Amino acid sequence: MADTIFSKILAGEIPADIVWSDEFCIAFRDINPQAPAHLLVIPRKAIVSLADASDDDTALLGHLMRVCAKVLSKKKLQTRAFASSQTLARTVAKMCRICIFMCWAGGR
Repeated sequence: MADTIFSKILAGEIPADIVWSDEFCIAFRDINPQAPAHLLVIPRKAIVSLADASDDDTALLGHLMRVCAKVLSKKKLQTRAFASSQTLARTVAKMCRICIFMCWAGGR
């Protein structure tokens, strides 16, 4: 795995306020939140970009989406944020330059 901030969080080298953890991913609070609720969900498997994801990663990518929904529900943060899949896809695409992760910010 490349030496990124995300790999260091996964390795426990950088502390994180983890709100979800399973065998495929973790979700944690952003250390520099841009909204009252700013969470990131990252896979344990290193995928540099969506272009590098293979068909074998389809289930993992779907799992990341489900974890986002579960964390939002658990934290009672569900909003219309998921109403527009196009907006979410554009947001995720912009964030995938270094490491695939999903981010949700809201609460304003």
